[in-house]
Amino acid sequence: MQRVALDWAVLEASGSAVLVGIATMLQFGPLLVFGLLGGAVVDRFSRRSLLVLTQGIASALSVVLGILHLSGAATLPVLLVASAARGLLTVVDNPARHAIVGDLVGRDLMPAAISLNASVFQLGRLIGPVLSGAAIASIGAGWSFVANGVACALMVIGLLRSRPDEMFEEPRSASDDGIGQGLATVRAIPLVGWTIMLVGIVSVSALNLPVLLTSLARESPGTGALDYGLFTTLCAVGALIGAVLLAHRPFVSFTRVVGAAAVLGVVQTLLALPDQLVTAACLVGVGFFGQTFLTSSNAFVQRSVPSATRGRVMALYLMLLLGGQALGGPLAGLVVEHLGLRQAIAASGLAALTAALATAMVVRSGRGPVVSEDTGPRSAVER
Repeated sequence: MQRVALDWAVLEASGSAVLVGIATMLQFGPLLVFGLLGGAVVDRFSRRSLLVLTQGIASALSVVLGILHLSGAATLPVLLVASAARGLLTVVDNPARHAIVGDLVGRDLMPAAISLNASVFQLGRLIGPVLSGAAIASIGAGWSFVANGVACALMVIGLLRSRPDEMFEEPRSASDDGIGQGLATVRAIPLVGWTIMLVGIVSVSALNLPVLLTSLARESPGTGALDYGLFTTLCAVGALIGAVLLAHRPFVSFTRVVGAAAVLGVVQTLLALPDQLVTAACLVGVGFFGQTFLTSSNAFVQRSVPSATRGRVMALYLMLLLGGQALGGPLAGLVVEHLGLRQAIAASGLAALTAALATAMVVRSGRGPVVSEDTGPRSAVER
């Protein structure tokens, strides 16, 4: 709700789509620049305490922004400063929210918990923009900020009510070498490195649907805006189905990660076919296999690394995931403009498929050292 309301508020205050893009950059840019440093902080201190702090600050920022907007005092500089403040919080908040999953449920239940979290996230993608749009139209965008402030406060209450003595936290070490230890962990567990590399490549090549879908909607015979909403909904439905099914079948492996990336590439390549029924089916498939790939890769990486460096490894994972999407969007736009829409869609799918097959071949040939694919209770380092 807040993302939609903030974009709308910036657009109203400035009338500039460029400034809307700048506001988005301010929300995600700090994580790309300082992500590894944030991961080191997450591994040094209690993740529960860090999240209480970051979510508490986020709650206060949202409520204050909501009050300012409702009172008419939320000028463009205020909105941009709020965007930058949220972006700085994500440097610690994002890796902490990923890494704390294992602390809360333990290594065995981690894949199911990550899938459950993904299903809730997809529900938010479906419901949040609708609620925010209704709020903007009826009572004003400021109430979306207030609603998000309440949501963050509820997370703080939940964290405070959790019992640290029942969590699966491992002792923090003050003697490691900060950021370097996270990179050393990735080098020591080759399949984790290959997985994170594949996530980065697929993010650049295939996870750029907003650019492709807007162009596809513009070419469709119906109403462009309505078609874009329908396309996005079909993807979200597929992603929700994938997340729910993975929550019931939580086993993860490197093979599943690579397989999901390969099938995603095939389905996205077929999306280039000019047939409405094929387009609808492929959009659901892209959502399903895209979510399967991201959830499986997330769970595989987290279960394969020791808790002491999980925050730094997940920070690197998120940097490549978000950085890849940031790079992939403009790249996809250039391909659409110079080669055509259908060619751009096919190229994005083929690139993901090629990356998956190449990764599998390199690992199987022995040039990429392999550890066991089994993600049992012990970490790959411990095995």
